Amino acid sequence: MQPDENHQPGPTPIDDARTCAAEPRERNAESSDSTLALFRATIEATSDGILVTDGERKAIDFNHRFAELWQLPLDVQNERDHRRYAQECGQQFADPQSFIARLDEISQTSPPSTFDVLELADGRIFERVSHIIALEGRPAGRVWSLRDVTLQRRLERGQAHLAAIVESSHEAIISLTLDGIITSWNRAAQRIFGYSVAEIVGKSIATLMPIGRASEEAAIIERLKRGEPIDDYQTVRQRKDGTQLHISVTISPIKDARGSIVGASKITRDITGQIAAAEERVKLLEAERAARLEAERINTMKDEFLANLSHELRTPLNSILGWSQLLATGQLSPEETETGIDTILRNARAQTKLIDDLLDMNRILSGKIRLDVQLLNLGSVIEAAVASARPAAEAKGIHLRSILDSSADTVSGDPNRLQQVVWNLLSNSIKFTPKGGAVDVLLQRAGSHLEVVVRDSGQGISADFLPYVYERFRQADSSTTRKHGGLGLGLPIVKQLVELHGGEVRAESAGEGTGATFVVSLPMAPVRSLEHPDHPSTRANGTIVHDKLDLKGIAVLVVDDEPDARELIRQILARCDAETMTAANAADALRLLKSRRPQVVVSDIGMPETDGYAFIRSVRGLPVAEGGKTPAIALTAFARSEDRTRAMIAGYQIHISKPFEPRELLATVASLAGRVA
Repeated sequence: MQPDENHQPGPTPIDDARTCAAEPRERNAESSDSTLALFRATIEATSDGILVTDGERKAIDFNHRFAELWQLPLDVQNERDHRRYAQECGQQFADPQSFIARLDEISQTSPPSTFDVLELADGRIFERVSHIIALEGRPAGRVWSLRDVTLQRRLERGQAHLAAIVESSHEAIISLTLDGIITSWNRAAQRIFGYSVAEIVGKSIATLMPIGRASEEAAIIERLKRGEPIDDYQTVRQRKDGTQLHISVTISPIKDARGSIVGASKITRDITGQIAAAEERVKLLEAERAARLEAERINTMKDEFLANLSHELRTPLNSILGWSQLLATGQLSPEETETGIDTILRNARAQTKLIDDLLDMNRILSGKIRLDVQLLNLGSVIEAAVASARPAAEAKGIHLRSILDSSADTVSGDPNRLQQVVWNLLSNSIKFTPKGGAVDVLLQRAGSHLEVVVRDSGQGISADFLPYVYERFRQADSSTTRKHGGLGLGLPIVKQLVELHGGEVRAESAGEGTGATFVVSLPMAPVRSLEHPDHPSTRANGTIVHDKLDLKGIAVLVVDDEPDARELIRQILARCDAETMTAANAADALRLLKSRRPQVVVSDIGMPETDGYAFIRSVRGLPVAEGGKTPAIALTAFARSEDRTRAMIAGYQIHISKPFEPRELLATVASLAGRVA
């Protein structure tokens, strides 16, 4: 720090005093006394501590301020030597000898004027200035001046400390006038907003304002003029590159010495990341809430589905069991017996359809459904489905009409599954169409696709439920008072099967009471060639229909642990004159196989002790002479695709799932036995 020019006591008064002392004694004594008095009054009037030493470094004089600064007694003699004074003053330093050495250095070797800073052990800080006294051009002593600058230096250090804090702060600290002109700008402000100090200081704070927010600053200034601080004010500001930031601002008024507000200090934090994180948390919470509600909805749907499943399975079972018990009494008339048998058959088929739907949905969801893809005429598939649905339509007096475009091309698909799609749509429309209504099915071309349109005049679909019409387990009415039964799986199965064929399905309805329209769109096949007309895929229902088969002379071994099942199969085979032998377990079956040598084996899979898989492996382990190569049919309620694969691997030639059609079993037995249908 450079000495204060006003704090450099000139040598003139001292020199004058020395000159006066050197003048001849004849000079006017009154004038000398007046000069000395003036000198004394001068050094006592200054706020600095003054010490005068002669050429031998003895103290000539000092003022009261010097004594106060060094805490010296005022009654000491001026003749006290320089070293003694140095020792007394040096006691206030941690190292007095260093202080004395520095005084000696200044007195002996320093230039005419020196400046240094002293820090005392008690925390006081002095500025010291010394000047050489010259008499007749020769050094004759020194004048030492001390000034207490403790407060000033502390303020300077405090300001430097604050400046360092401001510069090292992670928050932007900005000062501005009440006119909004920026007067200071720290490093964090440059980092956050992108402007350097040279670019922004002297400009308006409006430089940082996005379009549409200019009025904010005027309102802030008005609050500051009233002396109101602003804490954690969240707003948006703009960087130099144009990007916008979310910030939090704390603003305090700046006052001058008289207490008047002259500006403002802003501490600004970039909270863009926090805002983004908060918004992300809100999104996550909303997603979690939506997922929880969806899970609750799905659970409710599953509960409703299980209740409906129980109802739908028990309803036909009730009729089957009830009529079976009545028939068992033998007291029914022929007409009642026929009614009972028809009822049992109808409800058994209904229950079979429910189970098939459940299995189909399970296969679809697990990705294990298999399609027998062929080139086929979609019109024949639709006609077969219409023929199957017509009895149900006629029972309700519903007019069922099909309009097929004769120019419609072929598609590539599984005929049985596509027939299932059309039949499900027709059954759904017939179910929800009142008596006397109409259901139309159309086949038409639409660009590179064929469209199957099923339109009814039924109760229609509400706008709220329309988006969920293909959702599994979802029903528009799942209450106990609903008018229509079913599990709500028909349309979801339609959607899944159509999508497996590369197509799409949509539902349309103007609302309740206006009917509904279902449109299936399938891509046309690139090759226009059909299978041979006699191929099963071109038949009405995709299966071979047989008249009564002659199985006379064919021996069949039936293996099933359920007596009713064994007897049913025996009766079916006996009606075609087959020779039937039965076994309740695998051990009995092996004995019969070795002794009677049947031509075909029909075996259940789920049996106690030894199941059907282990049984057929035992058969395949026998020599040919003992029946090891006998053809075998797995007739089982294990109907999944993996169950079929497992049966084939174990050694069966054919897998037929229960419940089965008698004609299918008879045709399979005839085929394995080599009997032509």
